[in-house]
Amino acid sequence: MRNKRAARRTKNCAADLIEDTIDDVNVLVNDLRKRTAGVADQGVDLSDKAKKEIMAALEQGQKAIARQRQKFTETFGL
Repeated sequence: MRNKRAARRTKNCAADLIEDTIDDVNVLVNDLRKRTAGVADQGVDLSDKAKKEIMAALEQGQKAIARQRQKFTETFGL
């Protein structure tokens, strides 16, 4: 009985982590989509501010993904 509970708990935890990861990636993609919408129009004239915004969005996304990776590692002992 305990093994079934532990397995169920692990499954639920894994599902939550996966959902969190998907949400974080979706936020990153949507943020990048918004920030880069005008990039094609601006071409080589892309402002330094726009470049910095894009880089900030990428860095934020990388941090979110790193947090999720850490959660997976801690949860599953990888």
